[in-house]
Amino acid sequence: MKPFAATCLATVLLAAGLPPANAATNSYTCSYQLYENGQPVVRRVEYVEPNLQAAMARFEAFLADLRAQGKQPQHLGCR
Repeated sequence: MKPFAATCLATVLLAAGLPPANAATNSYTCSYQLYENGQPVVRRVEYVEPNLQAAMARFEAFLADLRAQGKQPQHLGCR
């Protein structure tokens, strides 16, 4: 693609309010533990977010939803 065409395309995408293509390229894995039938079970959830703080915020919301369902998840961390 010629530089002028690439510049025009980027300008159109930004004007349309679309994020740059590499805006959310980081993958984070968050883990939690809960008990099923009296046995501890560790589960992992993967998020693609621009930074670790955004992934942790989504994970905290996910854990809050589990708690609302009467489950007792234990946050084991995100990386």
